[in-house]
Amino acid sequence: MRMSRPSWAAALTLLTLTVSVSTLVLGAPAETAPQAPAGFGEVFPAGTYVNLNAGGGGAPRIDLRGVIGKTPVVLCYWIPQHPRAEETLQGVQELADEAGPSKLVVYGVATPPVGANEAVLQNWLKITKERIAALKIHIPVLQDEGFKIGRLLGVRSVPNVSALDVEGRLRMSNAGGLKQVVEYKMDVAGVLTRLANTGRLGSYGMLPSYFPAVEMVGKKCPEFEAPLVGSGTVRNMSSLLAPNKLNVLIFWAEDCPHCRKSLPQINAYVKAHPDGINVVTAAKILSDAARTQTEEYCKQEGFVFPTVMDKELKVGALFLVTSTPTIFIIRPDGVIDSVLFSGETDYSATFEEKKKQLVKS
Repeated sequence: MRMSRPSWAAALTLLTLTVSVSTLVLGAPAETAPQAPAGFGEVFPAGTYVNLNAGGGGAPRIDLRGVIGKTPVVLCYWIPQHPRAEETLQGVQELADEAGPSKLVVYGVATPPVGANEAVLQNWLKITKERIAALKIHIPVLQDEGFKIGRLLGVRSVPNVSALDVEGRLRMSNAGGLKQVVEYKMDVAGVLTRLANTGRLGSYGMLPSYFPAVEMVGKKCPEFEAPLVGSGTVRNMSSLLAPNKLNVLIFWAEDCPHCRKSLPQINAYVKAHPDGINVVTAAKILSDAARTQTEEYCKQEGFVFPTVMDKELKVGALFLVTSTPTIFIIRPDGVIDSVLFSGETDYSATFEEKKKQLVKS
């Protein structure tokens, strides 16, 4: 499935206006907010919402009372110009098309920026409707005024897919992508297909946070070019990989506390074990100030590995990175073996084990 992808700079600009979603939650008007999130296994509260896709995607207003409790429903929370969210919305629409409207009804859901002035709101509406048209979305897209639906579903990030069974009971929320594994050998796409076929689901509840970088496992490392921190010399990924070593690619940010804990540990390991491991890092650089701070931090810590500048998160987008640190273990042949995320990781033990598995002595 292909889609037009606006620049990450544009996406970040819009995200500043509309999200973080947690900011929306805190800023939602109290009089529009429900008392508590909807309970799993309970009938989801219905309501009437403005349809941002009126005409191509139905009537100007959508009354969910005509659908909830009669047909399985999927709600896909998204943000315009957010590549992963847009791709997921398209994918959920494709599933609905395959199932047919009598088996599965899908709604996109988008929330306007809380407390925005009229100019900002009109710009949001313009961008949202333009993206709906560009993505060829033909399902209704509900305008979640006051973040009411978002509160009910406990939305904290996008994309966010939730499912109601044929009785209107909330069975799943917080799915971060159609490939997210929900149970043994079944991903979210499989769950929604089963819902369409049977009308019923067990209660999966709120799924754990999803990191789409796991979808890169087994794929060839994407090629890219980026300047090195310090010298500014442009390098491509192929020249940074070592064909006879375990390769480690780390995405990080200077202002990320987990990165500040992990990178010095990894640097110490590389100094002590220079043979058999090749570490490359990509630092998030969104401003001149961030570039300067990153250069200073690398010098301060005495990093012995090269660091490229991930300007506007373009390199991270190739690897589906959504959080820092994200650490890719790459085989000598350039294929991604596994991905590590922030946490209490024993890097020494992990790298030693991977060297034994992947590098020929």
